[in-house]
Amino acid sequence: LDAGTSIAVTATGALTLASVTAGTTMTLGADSLQAGALDAGTTIGIATNGRVSLTDVRAGGAISIGAADLGALSLTGDGNLSLTISNSADLGTVTVLGAFNLSAASLTLGTSRSGRDSMLAISGNAQIGSIFAGLADTGQNLVQVVVQALGNSYTGGQLLPVFDVVQGQTFTVSSSTNDLWSAGALPRFSDADGLIAFRLATAQDDSGVQPGTQIGGAFGSLTIGNFTAPFGALVGEVAGQRVLVGANGTITAPATGTLSVGYWDSNAGDNTGSIAFNFGLGAGSGGTAMNPASVTVTAGSNLTIGTAQATSAITLDAGGGLQLGGADAGTALSLVGTTIDAGTLTAGTDITIASTGASVIDTATAGRLFRAATGALDFNLVDAASDVQIRSLTGTQGGDLISGANITIDGDGKIVLGHATAADTVTVATGDALSYGSVEGGSVIIGAASASGGAITARAGNLRTDVVGDLTTGQLVASESIDLTARDVTLASAQSGADFSANVRSLSAPVLGASGSFTLTGSGTVEVGTATAGTGLEVKSRSLTFTRMSSGGALDVVTDGNVAGGDLVATGQIRIATGTGSFTYGSIEGGGIAIGGQTVSGGALTARTQDLAIAVSGYASLGTIDAAGDVDIEARNLGFSTIKAGGAFRSANTAMTGTSIAAGGDIDLSTEGDLALSALSGASARISSRGIVNVSGLQLTGAISVQADAVGLASVGNLQIVRILADAGNVDLSASGSIRGGTIEAVGDIALLASNGDVVISHLSAGYADAVGGSLRALGTVTSGAVGQGNIDIVASGDIVINDVADAAKAFTMNAGNTIRLNGLATGVTMDFTSADLEIGASGRLGETAHTDAITLRNTGQGALRLGDNIASTVSGYAISQAEFSRIRSRGNLTIRGTQQMLVGDLAVVAQAGTVQGQIGETGTLSLRSTGLISFFGALSISNAAGNTLSVSSSVDGIYLDATTGSIRLLEGETRGGSLLLSGSGIAMVTRAALEDIAQLTDTALITDRLGLNDGVSDGRTLVEADAITLRSDEQVFIQNTSLGTRLDDRRGLVANSLTIGSRDGGQLDIVINGIVNGQTGVDAIEQISFDESFTDLSSVNGCVIVNANTCNKLPFEIIELRDLVEEVLKTDPEDSALQVTDSFTKTTLIQLNQIAPAGFEPLIDEPVTGTGNDDLLGAARETGE
Repeated sequence: LDAGTSIAVTATGALTLASVTAGTTMTLGADSLQAGALDAGTTIGIATNGRVSLTDVRAGGAISIGAADLGALSLTGDGNLSLTISNSADLGTVTVLGAFNLSAASLTLGTSRSGRDSMLAISGNAQIGSIFAGLADTGQNLVQVVVQALGNSYTGGQLLPVFDVVQGQTFTVSSSTNDLWSAGALPRFSDADGLIAFRLATAQDDSGVQPGTQIGGAFGSLTIGNFTAPFGALVGEVAGQRVLVGANGTITAPATGTLSVGYWDSNAGDNTGSIAFNFGLGAGSGGTAMNPASVTVTAGSNLTIGTAQATSAITLDAGGGLQLGGADAGTALSLVGTTIDAGTLTAGTDITIASTGASVIDTATAGRLFRAATGALDFNLVDAASDVQIRSLTGTQGGDLISGANITIDGDGKIVLGHATAADTVTVATGDALSYGSVEGGSVIIGAASASGGAITARAGNLRTDVVGDLTTGQLVASESIDLTARDVTLASAQSGADFSANVRSLSAPVLGASGSFTLTGSGTVEVGTATAGTGLEVKSRSLTFTRMSSGGALDVVTDGNVAGGDLVATGQIRIATGTGSFTYGSIEGGGIAIGGQTVSGGALTARTQDLAIAVSGYASLGTIDAAGDVDIEARNLGFSTIKAGGAFRSANTAMTGTSIAAGGDIDLSTEGDLALSALSGASARISSRGIVNVSGLQLTGAISVQADAVGLASVGNLQIVRILADAGNVDLSASGSIRGGTIEAVGDIALLASNGDVVISHLSAGYADAVGGSLRALGTVTSGAVGQGNIDIVASGDIVINDVADAAKAFTMNAGNTIRLNGLATGVTMDFTSADLEIGASGRLGETAHTDAITLRNTGQGALRLGDNIASTVSGYAISQAEFSRIRSRGNLTIRGTQQMLVGDLAVVAQAGTVQGQIGETGTLSLRSTGLISFFGALSISNAAGNTLSVSSSVDGIYLDATTGSIRLLEGETRGGSLLLSGSGIAMVTRAALEDIAQLTDTALITDRLGLNDGVSDGRTLVEADAITLRSDEQVFIQNTSLGTRLDDRRGLVANSLTIGSRDGGQLDIVINGIVNGQTGVDAIEQISFDESFTDLSSVNGCVIVNANTCNKLPFEIIELRDLVEEVLKTDPEDSALQVTDSFTKTTLIQLNQIAPAGFEPLIDEPVTGTGNDDLLGAARETGE
């Protein structure tokens, strides 16, 4: 049929047409229809009750078909297509510019293209090859161009012309947003909209970068002239007027002319890439270039579509399974089915998928949201500009997920992911296992029965896992907090921009870090390589191994098992508690340190601002310890290198080894073993040891107390003592300054040395086993050798002061550079005190009658030694007053020694007699020894002297007794007793006047005459008196007559029961003495005297020349060892032949024999008191020249 206008055919039965052509409308009605080609200028309408079979249908307007069944090879129209089929529809190709509406019980469709919406409703199965909605209007002018980022740059390139436009006319542009160009180094990839947002690489774009990597970002806008657009955008220009074109959209021409386009940038040198664009030009001014159209397909049963494409939304809804090769929606894409199997899905906005069964998707790219609610989901790639939301009932098996916003996966089954990347939050929750390649988002939240995979990154927020079972993952990175909950965790590393917390059974990770706090709680084993916290770090577990842990705040480790690792560093407090476990480390540095457990071993410990405390039940093996505050260590066995505490140091241990301890505060140290330190410094110190204490380099600002088997201390500077007790050995103390203190007790010896200061001690006790109880034992003592027997040895460059009791069981020696001062009792069996002075205070005592056998006092000062009272001398030096001397007790001897002259004043000496205590024992000796002159200016007496000896000796000089004031008397009751021994280079008991006179005499006879005169002394006063007197001299023995009378029998001076005079060196003596010997006076006294050596022929006794006693009306008597007198004939040269005889008690040349020094020669020696010299003693020369 062919008509120039309309055609209308109606049949009550079947209608069969070969072809129908109508210039306008075509209407066909029949019970059934079979036709070849149908062509109408406008509309076609077909209505049948049965089947319609068509070959080719074309209409210039709408097409409408109603039938029970429809079969058509081709349907083409410029208007809408409406198909209402009660049964099946079998279509080949559908092409309409309008809408496509179809309803059928079943559908088979090859290809469908509509300019408007396509809405297909099938109550049964549907199978579609391809379906498109949104064809362009027929008047459209389409142009495709490729724009280069470098060659068509606005800076340095050439703009690319497209077509001519009229001002106000619209044109369209379209391009793929996966087609990219770049402004340079990452992240500068963008589509034609420019660098306006954060962008991640996908498998579909052409960047060539690993999916999930950031390739784009917001770089702001660029202004050139008066036009502003984003960097990297496609910008058009017409007649000098610019307009932003972008990647897709409809644009109004700003002017009339040729439209040219280019890449908007300020520097084209590093631009790369190009993008292909489709430009469409409307038929008239302001005309649209493309129709928004959607595709909606619903099927009551299964739906199969090869390809679906729409400029607007696509909705595919199947009551059964949905199988889709691919879909591209300009806006939203929605898929519904009991099961879904889809290829590539693309949507300008949202993609939603819903299935009660499994859904399988190759790739899905959404301009906005991607949402899937399925029984199970399997995909290769999901890329959404906005959220990705997945809810799966039985599991998710997927590849990569990319979201410009959030990713949310909620599943009841196993979840397997490739790489999940989101601009915002990634949330994964499943009651089953989770595995993944990597997860990256602004924040990440993972919950699963178990989880394993690669890196997890939270770029801008928190990372949290809540895993019931094990977590095995790669690197964890979060700009904010990381919060892990799992059973057994294995990490490649973790780094948090804020806090890190983990609640696990066990954890293994080589690197863990947090800018904020770090908290790890584990009930099992924790293995950490490096752990770092910006603020606090806390680990609680059964056991811990680590390489290094550091914290910007506190660092706490609490376990009930072993902790083994490397270094610990914290700005705040470090606390380690291992319960019954051991702790090993490399080094520890913190504000403060506290360690507790069974054992601890490692290197250096540094507490920069606070205390350091260690309390372990086993050993502590440590390196260098340095703390700003206190150091407290409690351990069974303690070993360390050095300890330095800004505050106090305290330690209690069984055994201790180390080199030095330095504390700013007090030291309290208790050990059951030996203690040896090369240095110990602090305020005060208390040391308790059941072994030996040896400390050198001791520096304390306060006092020290020590209790040990034996004690050795060497102090740098002063040493202050509270109490030192050595209960099984010696005490040996030395100080480069002074030693001061309270009590020192030792079962062995005590040795004190103050090399540059004083020793001031209250109480000393040495050699008494009951000091603390227990028996003595051999030790490797403070000094080499066995335990001492109770000696005390004190040496000081300054003073030595005893304030209470100093008791030596054996020898007691003291050597002071200055004064020895006794304010209490100093006692020993033998006592030897050396000093420049001795002071015995009112409460002081030197020696004990019941304990002391011998006392030696030595003067090492430069001044004279003064003994007794009433000594007219202003010379300072060593002095013992009568009161001080009376505080000396000895049951044996007392020796007083000096190196300078010794001056003796009034001195009463008591010898022990029964219960009467004395300065010497019942048979003891008082010895006065000096290398200088010994002078007696007062009355020296010894009472109870029957068994005693007074021994006076000057090894170099003589002995002088001032006959006016001096005397020596040894008495037993009212009678003389004891022995007196005087030994010197010379002995003179004369007045000062007599001394001056005889210094000028050379003739013994004249000396006898002079010494026979009383110079005004008390008539008959006794100068020396004893039972036995021995006088030993090198040169002279002179004793002046104290009687007013000069007759031989009247003469007085010496009184003795026996008298012995001898030479110390075997030489000849010049003797002039007066006195009573064995009751005999005058000449009768001579025969009572024992002369051990020869004497000069004019020597006399009581004015009678000894060898000429018969001339004094006495018969001659035998002189022991009397020698012939030989006068020496000298050489004629008087300078070479002067023979001098020196008076040792004045150290003056008193007599020069046989020759006179020639005039003009000065005397060789002046006598220091009188000024008398040799010239004063010269007589007249002989005529012979001799």
